[in-house]
Amino acid sequence: MSNKVWYLEALNIHTNEIIANELGAEMAQHGILCQDGVKRDLWECEYRTIAKFLRNEQQGQLHFIVFYRERRYGPVKVWPFAKKKTTLADVLQSGAVKKAVAL
Repeated sequence: MSNKVWYLEALNIHTNEIIANELGAEMAQHGILCQDGVKRDLWECEYRTIAKFLRNEQQGQLHFIVFYRERRYGPVKVWPFAKKKTTLADVLQSGAVKKAVAL
């Protein structure tokens, strides 16, 4: 059994309503301090719920971020494996690479 605690952060009202209907109000966690120092309102859930929502996200129906913590009181972090595909614009904006200039 995994020691991870899973969370979803809805990025729009539609997604928040869908998550609320699926999980129920008792799973809402308010003001959770995340590793980046930001307090967020998150929905605590099981991994199977994450997998279900990820399938719907790929169809463009839901917009959310997955968070997790290793143990009940560990730091809450963004789950790095649920990110959208990285585009060239994303990489250029992050500064990871610089735009080439033709000579």
